[in-house]
Amino acid sequence: MIKKPLALISIGITSAFVAGLVTFSVANGERTSKTAIAQGQEPNLLNLNDYSLSLTSENRLSESKVIRTALGNTIDFVHSGLNTYQSGWETVSSDGYFANSTPISGMETITLNFSGELAITYGFDSSLGDWAIPLTSGEPFDFYGERPSYFIVRNYAASNANILSATIDYECSESEQQEGSPSANMSNLTFTLSSTYYEVEKANSFNGGDVVVPTLYNGKYVRRIRNDGFYNATSMTSIEIPSSVTYIGEYVFSGCSSLKSVKLRANVLSISTNMFYGLSSLESIELPADLRTIGNYAFSYCSKLSSVNIPSTVTSIGEKAFYSCSSLTFVAIPDGVTSIARYTFTYCSRLEGVVIPSGVTSIGNSAFDGSWGISSVYYGGTANSWNSISIDSYNTYLTGATRYYYSAYQPVQNPGSYWHYVDGVPTVWGA
Repeated sequence: MIKKPLALISIGITSAFVAGLVTFSVANGERTSKTAIAQGQEPNLLNLNDYSLSLTSENRLSESKVIRTALGNTIDFVHSGLNTYQSGWETVSSDGYFANSTPISGMETITLNFSGELAITYGFDSSLGDWAIPLTSGEPFDFYGERPSYFIVRNYAASNANILSATIDYECSESEQQEGSPSANMSNLTFTLSSTYYEVEKANSFNGGDVVVPTLYNGKYVRRIRNDGFYNATSMTSIEIPSSVTYIGEYVFSGCSSLKSVKLRANVLSISTNMFYGLSSLESIELPADLRTIGNYAFSYCSKLSSVNIPSTVTSIGEKAFYSCSSLTFVAIPDGVTSIARYTFTYCSRLEGVVIPSGVTSIGNSAFDGSWGISSVYYGGTANSWNSISIDSYNTYLTGATRYYYSAYQPVQNPGSYWHYVDGVPTVWGA
């Protein structure tokens, strides 16, 4: 492959490219590569999967055929001078071209089987340069390892070029593997380039629905979401944040009154203060696997949140973290937590069961006040160790509930006073 531009062609994706617009979708590939990263490191491959987009006689651009696949994401192509080529994909007339007008983040290679002369220009945004690199039929062009998001292929010869097939290999994250559009409403996000990565600066006005923050944007990783990033996005109903994100600012979801579902796969260690405060529509939350801290008021007044799986890595839960989560029915406090802060579960009126680890040494004032539905406390230690816990005032709903002590094996005496896990569920022996 020649590693430098050989022909200069004036190319730019502008509004004039609107003619011949066609909507495409992307097909699954077979390869998968996964690499975990530590907090604060520059990511390489973050749960990225390889995908392949194939252009064949079954999806001619000139016929404006729409393809839908399991991924469901659509890619808009623009073209000019393409004609039906019965023995292959398309015929490109002199000065004809095809290009993508919405990004294909992380393109690895493009391979065209063709006769004639074709050249390619590529970049990280739709403003492409005035240069082109000749392509060789059947040879993958690797973009010199730059992982661009846009390309244009043009016939710069006087005669037609006949394309038999075209294949584009690219990367996307596991978080984008779902039904529906993985980039839904992404065009309504404002991204800011910061050195070698992008930040989500803010959510613009949009008509609602699902939002999936991409792993890659314009060929670079999305690493941070700024303070107030989704402030007052009142019509957003769900959001998914990928593992490439290593920082999420404060008050990110303030005012997101319609938000029902959050998949927080970000590589962050802390849920910041007030992150989900007052989200009265929130019903489900998926927390990061390596989470360490849940901040003050993190889920206060999330009145429809009925369950939360707190990762075992969590060692600190802040004051009023679940204050007035009135639909919460069960909570298991991780083993690493040694103190339950004041007002943490106050007015969780439907709370029925609580797992408290043996390492807890103190329970703050009113930590469970107003949680009058508590009927079972599954304690990880013995009766003597329970009696040594410093329990502050206004926790009578906790102390007055039936208490069970942990035993990995069924006791001979009073088995009904002990519990163990069955398929991850606290279960009283003999029940």
